[in-house]
Amino acid sequence: MARLLNAVAELVAAPARHWRKRREWEHFWSDETASAFWLSEGAQEPVRQAVREGWITAGDKVFDLGCGIGQTSAFLASVGCDVLGVDVSTAAIRRAGESYA
Repeated sequence: MARLLNAVAELVAAPARHWRKRREWEHFWSDETASAFWLSEGAQEPVRQAVREGWITAGDKVFDLGCGIGQTSAFLASVGCDVLGVDVSTAAIRRAGESYA
């Protein structure tokens, strides 16, 4: 019974944690100078390698979940992919649009 009660308590608390994290993420990306360790100029090397080796080719449809400020989406679009970038942060999407639209 205690495990069930703990599971229910976890489910009840999850939405509040989600919205708190989303506010933190939105605040982070709203800062035009924000940077993170995973950001690089253009796409990360594994994505570039996948294109070089033919795993991703022009005409492929790519769904970039968690696209952030759009570096990977922009790179894939530049090699001819049909890309849809999605992120939980509207600030990140805005920055992507300003940089790559």
